[in-house]
Amino acid sequence: MWNRWDLCFDCVNKSIKADLGRGTVSKKPIIAVVQRLGEARAEVVDDVTVNKVQAFIEKHVDTSAHVSTDEYPIYKNLSKRGYINHGIITHAIEEYRRGEISTNTVEGSLAS
Repeated sequence: MWNRWDLCFDCVNKSIKADLGRGTVSKKPIIAVVQRLGEARAEVVDDVTVNKVQAFIEKHVDTSAHVSTDEYPIYKNLSKRGYINHGIITHAIEEYRRGEISTNTVEGSLAS
């Protein structure tokens, strides 16, 4: 099985007001993981915290997996939690892929 996951948090469903500072006013947060060539998991949450995001990741992604995220600070301690194959894409410098490191799979799954 392909053991590479893309992770992200995004906001959908313009039904509640949640200003998270990322262009998310009036959208409800969603945490998502997508396994490349495999499964997807997503969860709508009331708020996005380090503990909620990391608990979600630990529930769905094995620590041996290759994990790709963007530079959002909520992901910065993944290596301390055992995710030693954590690659980070820096959207702030218009980076969207570096070799196998990319969040395009999960971001594309949330685009609809």
